Amino acid sequence: WLVAILGTATAFSEATLAQLFKVRRPDGTFRGGPAYYISRGLGLPILGGVFAVVFLIANGLVMPMVQANAITASLQGAGGLSPSLGAVLVVALTAPVLLGGLRAMARVAEYLAPLMALAYLVLVLAILLTHPVQAFEAVRSIIEGAFGLRQGLGGLAGGVTAALLNGVRRGLFSNEAGLGGAACAAGSATVSHPVQQGFIQAFGVVVDTLFVCTATALAILVAGADVLQPGASAKESAGTLTQDAIAHLVGEWSRWPMALLVVVLAYTTIIGAFSYAQVCLDYLTDRPWVARALQIGAVICAGIGSVQQLTTVWTLADVLLGLGAIINLVALVLLSRWVVGALRDWEARRGRSTAEGDQSVFRRDSEYLPAPLPEGAWEGAGDR
Repeated sequence: WLVAILGTATAFSEATLAQLFKVRRPDGTFRGGPAYYISRGLGLPILGGVFAVVFLIANGLVMPMVQANAITASLQGAGGLSPSLGAVLVVALTAPVLLGGLRAMARVAEYLAPLMALAYLVLVLAILLTHPVQAFEAVRSIIEGAFGLRQGLGGLAGGVTAALLNGVRRGLFSNEAGLGGAACAAGSATVSHPVQQGFIQAFGVVVDTLFVCTATALAILVAGADVLQPGASAKESAGTLTQDAIAHLVGEWSRWPMALLVVVLAYTTIIGAFSYAQVCLDYLTDRPWVARALQIGAVICAGIGSVQQLTTVWTLADVLLGLGAIINLVALVLLSRWVVGALRDWEARRGRSTAEGDQSVFRRDSEYLPAPLPEGAWEGAGDR
């Protein structure tokens, strides 16, 4: 929750910066993100290239491994599907989109994802309403776990550090605030003012973490220790823990719908993460053979990740995303005056209109910015 609240600010900042320093491509589309605002905003193109390389590997190669692992784990939990067959299925789903550009499949999944997420939230709400006592105990256990005396004393032995590390890592992983991935997508959007995209990204953090992740946590806590498999450690059960909790509370029939939910969400995440990698690749080079090599590598990694241990793929993701986050967060601090300037510009223009039309359109030479923006995307914006 704390990471999500802070994450609304970092998501707003990085999305606004991605819009401010985005560049227009010859085909009329835009590219933006940390590599671009590090290069154009801080004047450090080499550091922007370092971020692009790290993030390209993290999202183009490692993230497909993480999400493919989630897909195979959910299918194994639902119907006992072996990891090898799961790997075949993951490759069959990802290869047509990443290699062949079959966007129809991706668009269907993108439309399904929000609908299935909404259905999931409704299902968990029904569980909480039908288990009010357990739901209250779940919330109480969260509060006590954060502020209880026993937990405070345990923090002296390193418990607080462990909780912070895991909470921050998982919180950031769920909403990507501050990691830079969402900023890569934000920089591709067409809006009349950079701040508009910042607000959209901030709202996404609220949905991802405060709604969906809280729903998952409460479902698991309401189910209790019964969802842990006999003789299995918490790490071994983690891949199907949510699935097991929902099945325990509403019945075994829910395993396949939950598995489908995980498949759709993980699949769209693979596609989205790969699009982040493409933005980073566009910053580095426009050579077609490099793009093709990245596509092939992503499909191969998805297949490999399907049969790897959960802890292995998570460790790889943590290291690479963490390294990129450090670079990005430093850039956000150094460029914060640009974010403040853009916000003040938006506040000044909001609601202002004349007979000539809407005056909320952003100008690259706004008086509220520290300096005029470099040419690239906002030329003549005030004349539209």
